[in-house]
Amino acid sequence: SIASFNVVVNPLPVLSTDPMDFEATECEETPGNAWFHLDEIATAITAGASGYTVVFYETGPEAQSGSGTPLVTPYPSPDNNTIHARITNAATGCWTTASVLLHVIPAPIATPPAPIAECDVNNDGFATFDLTATIQAIENALADITVTVHETPQDAEFGVNAVPNTNAYNNL
Repeated sequence: SIASFNVVVNPLPVLSTDPMDFEATECEETPGNAWFHLDEIATAITAGASGYTVVFYETGPEAQSGSGTPLVTPYPSPDNNTIHARITNAATGCWTTASVLLHVIPAPIATPPAPIAECDVNNDGFATFDLTATIQAIENALADITVTVHETPQDAEFGVNAVPNTNAYNNL
């Protein structure tokens, strides 16, 4: 009698064919460092396919073995840092790894502008300021930026409530 064997070959997870280079979704917080959202990178690696588990590690050997301490999101990283993903097919248990290069977008750093002075014609503490020249000087000093003016640091941080008329701004 002849014995027969049933052999099943499970495929490895299919990865995106796009380059595995990622820029921080936010500009650097300290020079040369930024926060990376690993869940967004995982989605890009798997091209959004379901059924995969992606775990990130500092080193290739950790990703290969699936041991070590997994990285958490958001992940603080310097520019040109490589992290390693272990991608597992949840249904089959088959896995592969991928290296991911992280790029930090440098934050624009402007030289503090000179103070702007206006005469207070009626001594009430208020005047109308034209901020146009100062805004243009900052934009000219830095490449590819747009300057907005806000009345509070919180509004500037969140990019809300920009001063609409910078050529005739009445101070608070």
